[in-house]
Amino acid sequence: MNPRQPVVGAAGQDYVKAMLGSVPRPDRSASAAIREWASQQRLDVEPDNTLAVTLHCKFVPKRGWLAKIVQQMSLTEALLGNWQQSGYSKVAEQTAQLLLRGGTATVDLLGVLPELSLPHGRAPWAQAFSNGQVTIVDELPGSGLDHDIDVHTEFHGLFRQTAPMRYDASTYVQFDATTFQSFIWQLDFQGVFKRQLDDFWAHAASQYSVSACIAFLAACNRQALRGNLSEQGRSLAWRAAGVERWHHGANLSDNGVEARLLNINGYPSSDILCLSDMRSRLTLLYIPGNAAPLHEFANPGAMRAWLARQCRDADKRAALLAHFRACDIPDRIGRSGLRRVLQGMADFPPRQIILPATSVYRLARVWNPHTLINYKADTSSPRIEYNLFEALTVAQRQRSQSDADFLITRDSEVTKAAWRSYFYLTMNLATPFLLVVPGLLPLAAVAGVAQFTVGLDQALHGKDVNQQLEGAEQAVFGLLNAAPGLARGVKASKALFGQRPIGFIKPVRLNGRIGYPLSPVSPPRWPGPAMTPYFQDLAVAGDQVATTLPGADSHVARCVTRRKAFGTGDELIGDAGNGPHPLYYDARQDSFVLKYPNGTRGAQHYVASADPLQPSISRLLPDTDPLREISPASRSRTLRALGIDLQLPIDLDALGTAPGIPVPRQVFHIWLGDRTIAGDYLAALDNNVQALRNSDFTLKLYLSNANPQAFERNMTLLQPRIDRGLKVAVLEQQTFYHQFAASEYFDQYQAALEGNGGVASNFSSASDILRYRILHSEGGIYLDIDDHLLVGPDATGQLRAKIDSVPLTTPLDGLLLRSPVCNAQLGMYTSYNTSMIGSRAGNPVLNAISDEILGRYLTPEGQAFYEAPKPPRQHAAAFQAYTERLNTLTGPAVLNHVIDQRLPELYTFRQVADLANMHTLNYDALLDEAAQRRAELRLLPLEEVAMAGNAQGY
Repeated sequence: MNPRQPVVGAAGQDYVKAMLGSVPRPDRSASAAIREWASQQRLDVEPDNTLAVTLHCKFVPKRGWLAKIVQQMSLTEALLGNWQQSGYSKVAEQTAQLLLRGGTATVDLLGVLPELSLPHGRAPWAQAFSNGQVTIVDELPGSGLDHDIDVHTEFHGLFRQTAPMRYDASTYVQFDATTFQSFIWQLDFQGVFKRQLDDFWAHAASQYSVSACIAFLAACNRQALRGNLSEQGRSLAWRAAGVERWHHGANLSDNGVEARLLNINGYPSSDILCLSDMRSRLTLLYIPGNAAPLHEFANPGAMRAWLARQCRDADKRAALLAHFRACDIPDRIGRSGLRRVLQGMADFPPRQIILPATSVYRLARVWNPHTLINYKADTSSPRIEYNLFEALTVAQRQRSQSDADFLITRDSEVTKAAWRSYFYLTMNLATPFLLVVPGLLPLAAVAGVAQFTVGLDQALHGKDVNQQLEGAEQAVFGLLNAAPGLARGVKASKALFGQRPIGFIKPVRLNGRIGYPLSPVSPPRWPGPAMTPYFQDLAVAGDQVATTLPGADSHVARCVTRRKAFGTGDELIGDAGNGPHPLYYDARQDSFVLKYPNGTRGAQHYVASADPLQPSISRLLPDTDPLREISPASRSRTLRALGIDLQLPIDLDALGTAPGIPVPRQVFHIWLGDRTIAGDYLAALDNNVQALRNSDFTLKLYLSNANPQAFERNMTLLQPRIDRGLKVAVLEQQTFYHQFAASEYFDQYQAALEGNGGVASNFSSASDILRYRILHSEGGIYLDIDDHLLVGPDATGQLRAKIDSVPLTTPLDGLLLRSPVCNAQLGMYTSYNTSMIGSRAGNPVLNAISDEILGRYLTPEGQAFYEAPKPPRQHAAAFQAYTERLNTLTGPAVLNHVIDQRLPELYTFRQVADLANMHTLNYDALLDEAAQRRAELRLLPLEEVAMAGNAQGY
């Protein structure tokens, strides 16, 4: 694997930057405070472009006045650095008052120091600079016989910044700098900062949680690239993050994860996560703010021992303390603070134990890490059962507010230490994102407020993102990094989150590029699909190559390969003379250009043609023929060579215009088997019940009573939903079910339910079979139970289900669907999904689909599917093969096969969607995107009605 490969996509980095842009910024607040003060003083200054300057001044005979710049900073930096603190010597204070007297700022040093008598008498400071009477030097000459006595006076003044910088009348601000110093010393900033902190959490907590998940997954990717994260560790991390599931339930324990925030002696960390596999006891410790933050241990005991060893290093102890509340660090009455506890663990096992009788650890006798780490965990740091990063966000919020109370005290003087506390609080919020926003790295060790101000702005708004990312990929930072490599015999993970998109992905073109929206109307409860867009840049094309179609350009077919991807951009590969290389198809020129890793294109156009010296061989050659045919017909031949069956030009406005009749106004779900409706399913059902409360459509759930115990549990759970309008019908009591039971399709349905005595049951497959028979009998809209109906304001501004405002008409043999999608787990490329289907009753296409399913079942492969147990999800390769067979046997592959044969308009639009998933330049030379969108709305109205779920019930 390439260690230079990005670990997060540009969209993920942009999201985190946007969140960090709203963290409390003491530098900005300081600028605002100065502007307000300057306005009161009737002073026209810009805080960030006006310098507070400290000069050491000295008169030297024959040279005149010399001045050395000792310190200069913007007014904002001066405020945050507490410029010339209030505790400087009385002599310096008197000198400053003499230097700057009133609004005229005249130089008046007579009598202060004999050597400082002005030969030119009293003169305004600005005039002295203007007349060239003051010279800026690097060093002042010494006094005395040996020139080793430093005699000078200090001058504090304000100058407007210029490039190059000048210190003269044109830049000098006529103002008493001591007034500005007094303002600094007396400013009370505590209340302002705390209000900013509260406002940040009120508005950005959700974004912080998402950003924390992005950073965690980026850390997994980085360590996988460097070979110090095992496959077991990767799986544990992904399950903890919620992007991999071994079970349908959303809670972490159902997926084999014990998760909690680390605590030491009962003091919980705000961001160190302790994750353990409930079966193997493999443990991960996530310590954000480090280059390799995921530490892997065979069991929790090994983790505790490792932490104790880190405590032997004073710097590492300090690094650990930075992850806990400041008030927990010092000792309390009757209880040792974290600083003392970590020092005690550093001496474990002790060589000699001498404890006073009053010691609170007299009974324990030693600072035992196996006792102190995750001490009374059930109460001090209870298990996290659902969203790991929402829990982390709550802890970070509580910690930041606690630290603000503890570190920042209201006082008449703001000291430099207090200002550092503000930056400490801000950096604690930003530190978990060092891997995602590389520009933050220098701030981790920043010494001054000036570096913080400039550095944070550059980190969040710097233009050279690629350079920043490259630097971050190689940088090693932090004191608590995972050791390189893994133990002998441990399999390193090669999986990167984002390489293989999760869930159903719709290929769309955004700003001329392939992508998909980041913000669904109703975010899914499962983080997997929600996180995928933030890592889109990591996606790679699969192994499947598009098939050349009849009527293709034979030269293009030989020279260019299209590797299919799951909604993230099919890759075109061709050899233009220097080996295989990614390509763009330029539709306007009907040619190809090189595609570079950063997404830019080459200038040279290439065409596939016969080699002039070997006509039997096709090559990609520079386009030099001005008379070469470029037409809709030639482009059609090129597309067929790339596996896209379109005859250009296409009148997209003619698609979906056939008259139809509305489908019955009913939406129905199916629930089979012995499971209780819970998690994502129940959440989606609640959403749909609420969406249709004031709708003309009814919502019905066909509930199986084949398992009486499960039926009773579900009926009890559903009763409140029934009271709110849900209709529940016993499946086996319906007329259509009796007809179905007497049909040739029923044996396969039973095989899917019973699954060789229950060992190979697949309720998803049974539902696939059943939905077409219900639609054929009843008509209406079938909806997977994890799909979400959408709502929006009607003409009066009231929220209503969008299904009420979208025309849902179709010919007798037509189908209402959503737009084509891709799904890596199903091996599904740009195909119509079966999770939402609308139809009129008696549709012959539904019979054709059922017949095709039956025909596939009657093959030996089909019969065997319901005999062998379903592989566990943790066996990724076997589970992948299983879900692909399910797709082929009863899933979307069957639906699309029949559509290709019987519904030409839907077939054509699927080819259009397939084209949208290919890296194409000048797409408008092929299709009108506005007309494409209009055709989509007519042909595929369910796109506007509901959003697909991703519960992965197969």
